[in-house]
Amino acid sequence: MAYKPHPRFFMLRPSPLRAHNWARALTIGLLAVVVLGLAPRHAQAADTLLTLLPQAQQTDKVWRSAQAQFKADQERTPQALSALLPGLSFGAQFQQQDTTRTASNQSIDSSNNPRAYALTLSQALFRPQAWKNYEQSQLATEAASLVLSQARQELILRLASACFEVLKARNALQTISVQQEAIAGQLESAKRNFEVGTATITDQQEAQARYDLSQAQKLAAKNRLAIAHLELERITGQSTLDLAALRSDSTLSAPNPPDAESWAQAAAENNLQTRQAELAKHIAERETSKARYGHLPTLDLKAEYVNAEQQVLNGITPLDAEQESRTLSLLLNVPLFSGGLTQSQVRQQGALTGKSPEQPGPGP
Repeated sequence: MAYKPHPRFFMLRPSPLRAHNWARALTIGLLAVVVLGLAPRHAQAADTLLTLLPQAQQTDKVWRSAQAQFKADQERTPQALSALLPGLSFGAQFQQQDTTRTASNQSIDSSNNPRAYALTLSQALFRPQAWKNYEQSQLATEAASLVLSQARQELILRLASACFEVLKARNALQTISVQQEAIAGQLESAKRNFEVGTATITDQQEAQARYDLSQAQKLAAKNRLAIAHLELERITGQSTLDLAALRSDSTLSAPNPPDAESWAQAAAENNLQTRQAELAKHIAERETSKARYGHLPTLDLKAEYVNAEQQVLNGITPLDAEQESRTLSLLLNVPLFSGGLTQSQVRQQGALTGKSPEQPGPGP
């Protein structure tokens, strides 16, 4: 029996493939824009965002944690499906019984060695809660895919931001160094003018103060550059001292489509966080239905094969006995009263989804 979500679910959400492709295109577009800006004009050994991204995907703890969580969430679907698939089990039992009977000063020893083997096959025929749980697992797997896509985008943004911080700190240090050289020249000129008498001691001290200030600014710029390198190293797991600068001839293409309304509509339909919220709502709705289905009966099919062997030794003649049995049964369980647990769970889930328990839930 194939999984068929309720039609209301398709009416409330855009196509998962469309949302995934849109998010992937946005990620690739963002990466392309930043890479084109950071790519060196000629082939060099300088690191770029394109070369640092694979390394970041291997070492960044946030990204690796998201990958591990995604792999774990993917196992929810086969776990939920297992409750709907047949189950097969094998059991064996071995015993050794020794008995001594005493009567009229006479004792009789006997032994009994029963052995039994059982093969049991079970299949759920009607378990609506298990079906709802399976639907929930599929939605949860889709939500996990969106979470992973969001983590990938955030990794690219964090890496690009760290690269730009390094470039900005490096440019600031270069600017301050050039300014310091100019201020040093002014200081030397002020000292010479003071020696020949064409400048006052105040002019010399002001030049010295400007030079000392530039020294402090240069030291602060070096610290900011070191901090930016440490942040980039934390993401990539390696020291990146030679980072390619922005190309002077790099240009950014205009947005396509050019109007903001199209982008706002695309974001409303395909935003990853919005899609996750929609899926969380549908999962909660199915949780309400699953709680309501606690009133319904369950039906299982069970087939069992048992082989029992027994050997009895009574001190005179050994007796061997063997028995085989095949059983096919239907197990019907009708919940009558559970102390108000089912009703309480329905009210609880109805409150969590923001809807009244009396409202009809989604289709089975």
